[in-house]
Amino acid sequence: MLGDPRPTILHLVNSLDGGGTERALLRLLDEFDRTSYRHVVVTLRDAGGLAPNLPSNVACRAIGACAKSKCLGLAVARIAKQENARILHARNTCCWADATIAKLLTPRVHLVLGFHGLDHAGRFSRRDRIVASVARCLGAGFVSVSASGRDKLTGELGVGRGHVSRLPNGITLRTAHERPAARRDLLRKSFGIAPSDFVIGTVGSLTDVKRIDLLLAAFAETHATTSHTRLLVIGDGPNRAALQESARQAGLDDAVVFTGWRNDIESYLNAMDAYACASD
Repeated sequence: MLGDPRPTILHLVNSLDGGGTERALLRLLDEFDRTSYRHVVVTLRDAGGLAPNLPSNVACRAIGACAKSKCLGLAVARIAKQENARILHARNTCCWADATIAKLLTPRVHLVLGFHGLDHAGRFSRRDRIVASVARCLGAGFVSVSASGRDKLTGELGVGRGHVSRLPNGITLRTAHERPAARRDLLRKSFGIAPSDFVIGTVGSLTDVKRIDLLLAAFAETHATTSHTRLLVIGDGPNRAALQESARQAGLDDAVVFTGWRNDIESYLNAMDAYACASD
């Protein structure tokens, strides 16, 4: 924005639909020092369901692409010039190539490639390796949310450890602490869960990499010996029908609750006694 003396940071994401990476970005923008920096979120696709939750002074510019295109990098570069951006942070691998193209076209913008995890098990793709190599030549910095992610960047992509910052995700605990027990019990009741049941929960997209199938198998063993346990699965995705069928075949219809996509994740975390993550 012309006339604004604050440096502008562009946060590039695929879309603001409800994944962990996107929710972490919203929490960051809520807590960030807005007197020192100006923030703009750029989405390659449509803005997404979480866009209305952005702080009022954080703009969202949706490119609205329907498919991958070499022109997306041009669009990102155009927005970077219009917003007079100083930093372009691509928040996961799906945005790396477009951000790197934008960096080529806007040399004064500092490029940061963030790594939150792959959407598949195994190693980085050949495309990721090529993009990372070009980005390194352009002086890009890399950010990981975990030590294992940092090791993956250095081991598979050849990024020097001095060029990778580890910035763990933060969770605001005060929200859960402020929720009364009565609300917790009411939420459980809405799913047919008794106040005395022990609830194991997870949050994530219902895709292969999240390994909800593994969690279901582990829960089946637990439930066989401890009947007052329940599994709360929050999220949606292409594997939902198959996972529900697996739960039915295992005789877990009454013990496993699939909530679908939810916006108020903190409320659902408050209904759990334990959190489980089976993701690859």
